[in-house]
Amino acid sequence: MDRVKSTSDEYLRERVKDLKYVKRLLLSKLHQQEVDWESVAKRGDILVSHFLSPVDVVKVAEKGIKGIIVEKGSQTSHTGIVARSVGIPMVKLPDATEVLSEGDYVLVDGHAGRVVVDPAPDEEEPQKAPVRECVAEKLPVSIYANVDFPEEAKVVDELGADGVGIFRTEYIYLVEKSWPSEDVQVEYIKRLLSFLDSDLPVTIRIADLGGDKIPLYAEHMMDELDYRGIRFFMLKESFFRTHIRAILKAFKGRELRLLVPMVSDVYEMKWTKEIVREEMNALRCRPEKVLFGAMIETPAGVIGIRSINEEVDFVSIGSNDLTGFLFGMDRECKIMDYMEPPNNMAMVECVRRVVRVCSSEKVTLCGEVARDRKYLPYLLKAGLRKLSVNPAFIPELRQWLVDYLEGSKREQPC
Repeated sequence: MDRVKSTSDEYLRERVKDLKYVKRLLLSKLHQQEVDWESVAKRGDILVSHFLSPVDVVKVAEKGIKGIIVEKGSQTSHTGIVARSVGIPMVKLPDATEVLSEGDYVLVDGHAGRVVVDPAPDEEEPQKAPVRECVAEKLPVSIYANVDFPEEAKVVDELGADGVGIFRTEYIYLVEKSWPSEDVQVEYIKRLLSFLDSDLPVTIRIADLGGDKIPLYAEHMMDELDYRGIRFFMLKESFFRTHIRAILKAFKGRELRLLVPMVSDVYEMKWTKEIVREEMNALRCRPEKVLFGAMIETPAGVIGIRSINEEVDFVSIGSNDLTGFLFGMDRECKIMDYMEPPNNMAMVECVRRVVRVCSSEKVTLCGEVARDRKYLPYLLKAGLRKLSVNPAFIPELRQWLVDYLEGSKREQPC
C-alpha cells in the first residue's frame, strides 16, 4: 500500500483509500468480527468513517456518539435518514479519513452540512432560530411522519402529525442476525403500535430490501436482492408469506394500510393482494380492514399509474428513489442545481401526473422533496395535499406551510 501511495501515477494514488476500505472489509469478514462500537465511542464523540450502514448508525447512537462524518453518503441515503431519526448530525466529507486524525477538535453542523476543524468559540454553539407556535389554524395540507424504528413513534403525537405516513419494516431484518421469525416480526410491529393512538392512521411498508439495505446474513442472495422491493419477495415467496402473516397478526382488530414498495407494474399489486387475501383467510387474528397502497418510486410506476391506481386504495410517491431513477443517478449523490426547480420540473411533472390520475385525497409524497422549499410551491399548485417527512422536520415544515399559505392569501386580488 505504501508503494501505491508513493507512486507518481495520480490515479493509483487516489486508489489508496479504496484499498484501505477493502482491507478493513476483508479483515472483518475473515475474522467474522463485528465492530466494537463501545470501544470506538470511548475514543471520542465524533465518528469518522468511509461508510456506515443504517444499522451501524443505530448502534453508534446507542453508544453515545454525538456526530458522524462519512466519505460516502447523502441526505437521501438510508444511512442519512436514520441518522436524522436518532438525532445525530451526519455530514459527508470526501477523504475525511485522510484529512482528519484521531484527537482533532471538530464541529459537525448537520443543518448546514459542514465540518469545522478547531472551531472558534462563537461557532461552537450553533445558532437556533426561534420557533413560533403554528397550531392556531387547521392546515389544508396533512403532515405525516416517516418512522424507521418503533421508539421513534413516541414523538408522532406530540409533534402534531396526522399519522404515520410510512413505517419502514426493513429494519426488522437489518437488526437481526438471521432471517427474523414470524413471532419476532409480530412483536417488533406491536411495539410500534404501542406508542400510537389506536385511531391514528398507520401506513406500514412491506420491507424494501436491497440497495443499501442488505442484511449481512443475506449477502449470498445478491442476485435476488438486486431486484429491490416487492420483486425480491416475488422471488422468495415463503419469506413474503412469513412477513405478511406477522403484519396481519400485529394489526389485529385495527385498520391496516399496507404499502407495497417499488411498484412498477400493476401485476405486482395483483400478486401482492392475492397472497395477502390467502393469508388473511387462514388467520383468525387479523386486521379489521386492509387498505392497499402502491409506492411509486420508478419512472415505470409513474407511466403506468393509471392501471396501478385501479388496484389500490392509496398511493405514496417515494421521492428519494424516484429522483435517482429519474435522472440516472445513485441516490447517494447530491443532485445538481440545474436538475431542480425552477430549472428542471421533471420531478414536479411526475407528481402532477400521479395526482391528476389518482386525486389529491389519495396521494402522499414522502422523502426529501416533501420538505424542500424549492419544490413545495410547485407541488402544492399541482394539487398535492399530503406530505410525509422525518418527525424532526414536522414543526419546521408546518411553520413554513403557515407562512406560505398566508402569503398566498395576501397575494390574491380582492
